[in-house]
Amino acid sequence: MRKRLIAAMSLIAAGLGIVSGEAQAKAVDFSATLDNSLVLQGDEATVYVLLRLHGDDRLIDESRRPGVNLSLVLDRSGSMSDRGKLDYLKRSAALMIDELAPTDLLSVVEYDDQINVLWPAGPIEAPHLVKRLINDLSPRGSTNLFGGMEAGMEEIYRTRHVLPADRTNISRVLLLSDGLANQGVTDPAEIAARVRTWRAKGVSVTTLGLGRDYDEDLMEAIAENGAGRYYYVENPAQMSRIFAQELKLLYQTVAKEPVLRFKWHQTVRGIEVFGQKVPQEFHETAIEIGDIYAGERRSMLIKASIAPQQLGILALGDIEFSFLDAETGETQSITVPINVDVSTDRSAIENRRNKDVAVEVSLAEAEKEHKSAVELFETGEHDAADKLMASLYDRLESENQRFEDLRLKNKLEVVTVEREQMQQVALDPEQQNQYLKSTKQRLYKAKKGQRGYYLLQEGDRGFEVERLQTALRAEGFYSGPVDGQYHASLTDAVKAFQKSKQLGTDGVAGPLTLKELGLY
Repeated sequence: MRKRLIAAMSLIAAGLGIVSGEAQAKAVDFSATLDNSLVLQGDEATVYVLLRLHGDDRLIDESRRPGVNLSLVLDRSGSMSDRGKLDYLKRSAALMIDELAPTDLLSVVEYDDQINVLWPAGPIEAPHLVKRLINDLSPRGSTNLFGGMEAGMEEIYRTRHVLPADRTNISRVLLLSDGLANQGVTDPAEIAARVRTWRAKGVSVTTLGLGRDYDEDLMEAIAENGAGRYYYVENPAQMSRIFAQELKLLYQTVAKEPVLRFKWHQTVRGIEVFGQKVPQEFHETAIEIGDIYAGERRSMLIKASIAPQQLGILALGDIEFSFLDAETGETQSITVPINVDVSTDRSAIENRRNKDVAVEVSLAEAEKEHKSAVELFETGEHDAADKLMASLYDRLESENQRFEDLRLKNKLEVVTVEREQMQQVALDPEQQNQYLKSTKQRLYKAKKGQRGYYLLQEGDRGFEVERLQTALRAEGFYSGPVDGQYHASLTDAVKAFQKSKQLGTDGVAGPLTLKELGLY
């Protein structure tokens, strides 16, 4: 009854041009908002729908938190001897093992060109033995990345029924590599397909790329197809914090196996989901978006092409969001109807535009252009990349004059900073690798609506905030806790730092501020 009532209210709201749909569930808030619910009658029109998801900020009861079946898949290839990478890995793995509960399951796989299950999946009854085995590893051989990952997947799948049946359980492979996949299965398309097969069995993958020599496109693709997360570990010292964050997020999972289903009517001629590949048979399709943790915010933007011939309310279809509540184990589902009102009044249409969604559309298009420029730069077409970035800057500047929005202002700073970086690293292959990995990581996060790698402000939290706190403390501007919380005292510290560098003192850590701190 409640779901039908929400859907009916959403339909009324759409007709009034307020919002296409909005609904709330216990674990996740979900909303769908149109850039404009009023469209011009004619042969062609474009409608944008902004989806937002917010994991509930609940405190996870330790007795009810998800059980974890974790497989650490550790690269011990010869390149791990560089800069003490393997030593950092050993310490990071040991810290993570100490944080696991006795009821969690752990397996450890070590790989180079050989694959070895160092510790078969099971409860951690002797953590000191596991850490000793890891500590005895030494660098050797080449990199059978997929073979190591699949061995971890097999360990998880073999023990999938061992965790307590009265709780929701999370199965996750944590794959670390610092090099290219050069043994075993190496074709990216085949690896992605096989990762999807394992995902269908309930096994997800988070990837950590370490240093400058791994294939970031492959590691991102594995995480995307494996419903996990992708991290660029810029230096080995960051490894323990990233391991800790990943485990914390697993424990704070509030929604498991979330799926967005799109059911479009024949009035919709085509759709694009920014940052996602949608099958050609788009009128009914589903996209799995990876588990959602407490407090997490994500967004997704859809572009629909329609032919609004008749005046009045036009139903475009429904968007269904479903997931498994990690606390109760219950499946929840929310269906939101997407409708527009067809009109001939151009001025009314312009006045109905939703500024917030319009800005998100501008950013999504900008990130597509930015990605294209990065791809040109990566293939050596440096002049073409710079021209595209210059054109992007001009467009964003015009749109920011129109909307006067912080998000657009900071994207302008991104383009300014990265044009300079492209010029600086163009003749240095090593620095170019670092630049490409950093910017691809930011674009990867941005396509999920998470722009913390270039825009941090009060209320944000997470690893990026922790890096900011650490950097400001090192500069002598911050003395508070390094807790990953962007609170008022951090805002004051950012303002003081900005003043010292003659930057705009708004307390927001945007690209120029982050660059001055060595974080961009």
